[in-house]
Amino acid sequence: MLVFESTTRYLAKGSRNWLIVGMNKIVGYKGPLLLNGVEGGTQMMEAAEGYASLGTADAPGIGSVFRVLTALFFVGVGVLRYNGLTTGAVATSTLALRLLENGTYAGTTFQAGLAQPSAPTIFTKTAGAGLSGTKLSPGTRAIVIWRIRSSTGAISIASLPSNVVVVNNGETIAITFPLTSSNGDDRWGIGAPEVGRGDAGPFFFWREIPESTIAASTVNSIARTIEIEFSDGELAGQDLAPIDDYPPPPAAFGGTLNDTGFLDGCYGDLGSGQAPATRGATIVLSLPLRFESWPPNSIIYTPQPPTGVVSRASDGYAYRAGMNTLGALTYTGGDPPISFQLRWPTAGCVAPHNMVIAEQGRLYIFTSQHGLARIGEGDEPDTEWAIPFFDDTDDWNPYEVVMGWDGDNQIVCACHRKMILPYNSANERCCTPLDLTGKIRGNICAAVTATFGELYLATNNVRSVSDVTTTNAQAVVTSPTAIFSPDDVGTTVKLKQASPGTGTLTTTVLSYQSPTQVTLAANVTWTSAATTTIWIDTAIRLYRFNAGTGMVSEAYTPYIAAADESDCVFDVGGAITVDSNAHPVVMRLLSNFNGRSGQTAREWQKRLPSAGFHHLPTEKPNLINARSHALYLQVTGTGGEVALDSLYSVSEPDAMTLA
Repeated sequence: MLVFESTTRYLAKGSRNWLIVGMNKIVGYKGPLLLNGVEGGTQMMEAAEGYASLGTADAPGIGSVFRVLTALFFVGVGVLRYNGLTTGAVATSTLALRLLENGTYAGTTFQAGLAQPSAPTIFTKTAGAGLSGTKLSPGTRAIVIWRIRSSTGAISIASLPSNVVVVNNGETIAITFPLTSSNGDDRWGIGAPEVGRGDAGPFFFWREIPESTIAASTVNSIARTIEIEFSDGELAGQDLAPIDDYPPPPAAFGGTLNDTGFLDGCYGDLGSGQAPATRGATIVLSLPLRFESWPPNSIIYTPQPPTGVVSRASDGYAYRAGMNTLGALTYTGGDPPISFQLRWPTAGCVAPHNMVIAEQGRLYIFTSQHGLARIGEGDEPDTEWAIPFFDDTDDWNPYEVVMGWDGDNQIVCACHRKMILPYNSANERCCTPLDLTGKIRGNICAAVTATFGELYLATNNVRSVSDVTTTNAQAVVTSPTAIFSPDDVGTTVKLKQASPGTGTLTTTVLSYQSPTQVTLAANVTWTSAATTTIWIDTAIRLYRFNAGTGMVSEAYTPYIAAADESDCVFDVGGAITVDSNAHPVVMRLLSNFNGRSGQTAREWQKRLPSAGFHHLPTEKPNLINARSHALYLQVTGTGGEVALDSLYSVSEPDAMTLA
């Protein structure tokens, strides 16, 4: 709290690197802490018991990662990392999954769902060994089959019916199966109709057969063929052969609500990648409790394609934004089990990192139309909370705005490049801007709330040029425009040979020679003359939001206009908490504000005797002719507790201004 002559005030424009926590306590921001051994991505989200990311600095990602039981599902574009570590998986517009194995998701990637198999071929024969030949009633028969992946429970829709055969007394049916799909299917389902129904059906479940049994079986010298018999009584009361278990369509985003999965951005681009201009505006739903079965008639239509979808596992809803719309997906349990409700018809955002779910599931968003906003009463956009930040965000590029949630301190962070605007949602107070210049490499590109509520910030510092000259079997590369620097030593670089060449290299910079030349830690394997592309510093670093080694925090009080012709200021002081006496505390008395700045009338530098709480010595500036005045305070932290408890000035009006 700041006190001027017993009047409560606030920090003024120009103040930086202070947070408001608890009961309006003003503390110094500690700065970001680099997390070693992990990397982020260009999009990050909470997933399972941790966090996940998609994309790299040279190949940005977008999409969704979510968990169902012990499976990690992912869809979109980009390299997948989990808890900052590579998994080896790459997201595409086809929903895929990895199973948890030995505590990691580093195993086999499966495409969600299973493809419909081709129809089997069947023939009749005299009952073989172990079969009676008495179960099948004489008449016409056909068979359908479907794929099963036992590790995830996925099944395909049933095949088309086989050829029709006429079964006579004493005969059995032999079924020849197609090959597996190489997507983890390891069992087969068999369906049959009652006698005389031929290929008209309906087909009922009869039995599951392991693929290992089929692969090892031969009948009449025909491979992958088994011999079966069954009675109509065995089909009674059985489920129908699967008809709704289609694989999912291509999508951009996805998630789960209760027992049902959803995919968004469907039925646009049908290729292997999703570009923003080609996403569909359709949402498809899975069967309840069957997250790999996506019936094509379970569809929700929306006003426009999605630009982002955010949700939390603990919430029963997901927010879904378009360029100028915002809606919510909610679980209803009916038919369909998920519904879409349009909340804002005229406000949306350009990217998923423009949104974050904060206190009590409330959405905060940087809209392209109104700037910073949040869900307000009646689900209307609320922008009043961010009015103190209006000038700071006036020139922000929406594509570079990242919203984050620090659950530790209940603070929403609106980030742009190296600036953070923090808002304490608990006491509804805007903190001062946080300037991360010199504290992070690159600009903030994504954020995620980790397991215990701590906020992680991802930064991207990559730059690229396409005029690199290389020599085969040499490590020295040159470029007239790369502007190499000593800071590049040790950073990761990626090189790609110009088309039609296919050479690539990922390594680090070993040494710096000049702004146009460096030596790599590995040799290039091709020769090119100013045609190779290089991406420099491709690591996306992760920082913990408020766990660094201290910042320089600056506080400006508002200018107080003179009550009369001028003021005479004769006392200034305050109380602060410092974490070290290694740096002096700087206090200034400013006077005669002209609308933009004031003059430094007095300055004091005090090195406090120890860390902890201190009353600043009362200074007597005896300043006269002050038409207005304010105070400035600078405190340098080292990573411990820094707090601003009070600042005050004592002045008296003067009806006369001395020349």
